[in-house]
Amino acid sequence: MTKRPVDLFPFLARRRDLLSDIEFARRLHIPSNLLVAIVSEGLGPDLAPAEASGRFWFLRAAVPSWLTWVRKGPEEEVNRVAEIVREFDRAQLIREYAAHYNKDARSFLTHVFTMTRR
Repeated sequence: MTKRPVDLFPFLARRRDLLSDIEFARRLHIPSNLLVAIVSEGLGPDLAPAEASGRFWFLRAAVPSWLTWVRKGPEEEVNRVAEIVREFDRAQLIREYAAHYNKDARSFLTHVFTMTRR
């Protein structure tokens, strides 16, 4: 008997309390592959996402906790996330967030996670 992997995507996508990494990243106003890079390093608030069917799954209620974590989280972790975001797409970020790019990590990430893209 061969074992086939179980694809949980159809089940998880119907859950109203969960968001896929794509939807969650949209709410934080960042690209999904940037969010994956951040959570792959174990960074972010204590409400860690689950990984299933090739995606990360977040609780819908966790979006505000990311903003709180940016303001009150450990300094070294917040600085590392800001570094990852800045390295991700330097040219685009400089254009979109020029006024906030060189500020401290907390104000930079607060601005990135709350600003809608043009």
